[in-house]
This record gives sequence, structure tokens and C-alpha cells, in this order.
Amino acid sequence: MATLNPEERNMILIQGLTFFASSLAGIFVTVFLFINSDLKTTLFYCIVMNLSFLFFYMLSGWVMKKIPSGTLLKLSLGTATIYFFLLFILKEKAIQFLIPLAVLDGFGGGLYWAGFNLNQYVFSSSESRVQYFGWAGAVLNVFRAIGPILGGAIVALTGNQMLFGVKAGYSVLFLIVGLILLAVLTFIEKLPEHEMVSFSLQHIIDHKRSKSWLNILGQQIAFGLYDVLYSTMLGVLMFLIVKKEFYLGTVQTLGFTASIIGSILAIRVLQKYKQGFWVGALGQAAGMLLFALNQNFLGIIFYILSSITAPFLNTWMNTVYFKAMDKDSRHFSEKYHLIAESTFSLMSARILSYIFLFIIIGYGDQIQLAKQSLFILPIFPLIIGLLLSYYDKATNRITEELEPVKDFVS
Repeated sequence: MATLNPEERNMILIQGLTFFASSLAGIFVTVFLFINSDLKTTLFYCIVMNLSFLFFYMLSGWVMKKIPSGTLLKLSLGTATIYFFLLFILKEKAIQFLIPLAVLDGFGGGLYWAGFNLNQYVFSSSESRVQYFGWAGAVLNVFRAIGPILGGAIVALTGNQMLFGVKAGYSVLFLIVGLILLAVLTFIEKLPEHEMVSFSLQHIIDHKRSKSWLNILGQQIAFGLYDVLYSTMLGVLMFLIVKKEFYLGTVQTLGFTASIIGSILAIRVLQKYKQGFWVGALGQAAGMLLFALNQNFLGIIFYILSSITAPFLNTWMNTVYFKAMDKDSRHFSEKYHLIAESTFSLMSARILSYIFLFIIIGYGDQIQLAKQSLFILPIFPLIIGLLLSYYDKATNRITEELEPVKDFVS
């Protein structure tokens, strides 16, 4: 952490606190929707939320031509605070307002990641991306490890308490999350201002896509086809195994604790061995397959162990993504269309994955069909591994031709 610049450390803190808030409630929002409806309703919520996210993320390109990205971050956190406050007020009645809540959730998420991704690219050093993403993963997982078990404890301890004449439970959790997000606003003030972006859809349509950039888009699509869908189903299926919110929170905490170890190991390994991302690709595929084969406590153990490997893949993916953007010699303010295009690829894949499962589970037992769909997902980390391997080899060839005495990774 000491090798990172002040802006990098501040961004990690902002994201860490935001992830702490989301990990307090994130998996419990999914379970809350499932308990008060069914899996199909939960997936429908995710589809609407991701469509809203994508729409407002793309809209942010025009917004940041007029409004600083820091202001966008503040607006997003304010929106998230309102969202959780509404869940606190509505309680079980939230199911009746599913679409407005999903749109509001997507609005806040789209603005947050638009502003944060731009700041992350602007303020992170091109010379230390592995360290930045590695330490970011470690710190984020510390916050995320604390969140689920604490969130589960809050639900368990307050579930039988009365608040305004009704049982508290999830409502207290959602209120606490809203207050934490409100507090994060103070840290955004520390981020320096930077130039406004130049953006239009024409930039996306007209720009020439190199093979390396098409490779990046392929990685984003493959990642989007399994990441959030897996986590959504994981929350529901694990809840059916452990039965109680506190135990679910404990499992999630153990998984994120394993990821902390993996993040620290990934920094050292990836700096020396560029093919180290295969630890993550193979580990994630194996973890998904073993959990799919063992829908019980043994499967949960496999999930926790496989969490150690995830940072090897995620850290290198993020590093390569920014390296590909660095190859464009233009000023960062002229490159926002690259961020928008990659996010469009990612979010479109996520939406398609949710729609696919939403359609499939309509033809029988929802839970059994969801379990069976898990067998498809392990292929996608392997596809990312192949794309990263191809990208790395192509980059090495170009580097050796242009700078035969300079090593690509210092």
C-alpha cells in the first residue's frame, strides 16, 4: 500500500467503504426478494436493474461533459442512500414497487461506476497497475469479509424486535447501509478535479478496434455472462442450504477472507509470472463445477477454497484492460468512449445471462433448473483465460519487436 499514490489510496478507501455497505446488504437484498417472492421475481428485478444501470452509465458520458465526475459520485451515493431508506420504509411491501426500486438501484449504480471507473483510470499509475488492483482487491475483500457476517448478525438479532409496530430485521440493516453510504460522501471531496470528458456515440461507432481491443471486449462479454448471475444464484442456493441469514453471512465472510489471501498472493505472483492468471481461471471454473455437483455443505467448502483463486484472474483482467487503454495515445478526456464501450459489452452480457435464466426457469421447478444451469458457467472463466493468454502472447511479440531489451513487466 505504501507504494501507491495518495489518490490511489483514497479511491481504494472510497470503494472499500462502498463495498462494505453493499456487502452488508447485497446478498441479503437478493435473499429478501427471494423470501418475499420467488427466484423468477428476483431475476426479473436483476434484469430491470441492469437495464437501468446500462442506460444511465451510457448517459453519463454526456453528463460528464458538463458535470465533474466527483459530483456524479456524490449523486450516486445519495441515490443509493434513498434506495436503502425506501427498503427500510417499505419492508415486505417493497415487492409491490419492484420496478421503480430496480430502476433507482440501477440509476445509482450506473452513475457510481461511470464516475469511479473514470477516476480510477485517471489517477492510477500505469507503472503500478498490478499493485493497485491487487491491493484494491485485498482491501475491498477486508471490508466485504466484515459485511456479510455483520449483516447476518444484524438481521438475526433484530429480526424479532419491534420497530414502529412491526418486526425490524432487514429494515434495520437497510437503514444502517443507507447511513454508511451517506458518510462516504465526505471522502469524495478529497479526490482532485480533472478535465471534463469528450464523448458522443459517434466516437464508439467510428473508432477503429484493434485486435487487442476486441480481445478486451471479448473478456468483458465472457465475464458478464457469469459473474453477477453466479453471485445471485449463489446467494439463493446457499440460503437454501444453511437456512439462516447469519450462517449465510458467515459463509460469505469466509469466502471474502479467502479472497484477501488470494489478492495479496496475486500481487507477488502476477508481477513475476504473467501466466499466473490461469490460477484464477482454472480455480474459478473448478469451484463453480464442484459447487454445482455438491449442493450441500461440501459444495460451500469448495466455494470458499476457490475464492482464493479469484483475484489472480480479476487483478490481471483489470490490469490488461487499462494497459489496452494506455495504448491509445490520446488524452484521457478523449478516451471515455473506450470505457463506455467496454461497460456496454459487460452489462449487455449480464442482462442476457439473466434473461436466459429467467426464460429457462419458467419451464419447470425454478430451483432445480437454476441448479442445473450452474453447469454451464464454468466454461466462461476458461474462455477469459484463453483470451488473456492470447492477448499476453500478442503483446509480448509486439514488445520484443519494438524493444527487444526491455522486459514488459518490471
